[in-house]
Amino acid sequence: MATELQEIVSIDEQEATLDEYLAFISDDLRFAVSAKYVTEIITSFFATVLPKVPPYVKGIFNLRGQVIPIVDARIRMRQSPGNNDDEGKCVIVLNNSVGEVAIGLLVDGVSHVVNIKDEDILIPPANNKQELVNGIVHIGIDDYLILDCEKLLEK
Repeated sequence: MATELQEIVSIDEQEATLDEYLAFISDDLRFAVSAKYVTEIITSFFATVLPKVPPYVKGIFNLRGQVIPIVDARIRMRQSPGNNDDEGKCVIVLNNSVGEVAIGLLVDGVSHVVNIKDEDILIPPANNKQELVNGIVHIGIDDYLILDCEKLLEK
């Protein structure tokens, strides 16, 4: 009987899938975005400012012939805007599966890649005012907010 129980537990552990997430920081909050959306991380960039765009669109930049809009994570997520200095910040390029074009997400810093089980992600309360977050996960001593990439470009 005990052997059968051990076999069932080990099978369940094998079936649990781990997904990779890129952890980043914005306004001293820890976030994670599914690695399936991440194309690359840019640490040096020059944004061309555009007129008549939403305030969270920092501008555009050219990435090997592809024009990428830059979305400021702080402004888009209604955090404190911080200073206008982009020194030390980086852009996470999210692939076309987010929308019709790739986008760059301007963040304060990228920390590491983490493996997260789907069942470890907790759904935020229904009265959550942060519509771009679709989950929270506890890793080590820190909590990470899971960014909803599909809603990132919605108004």
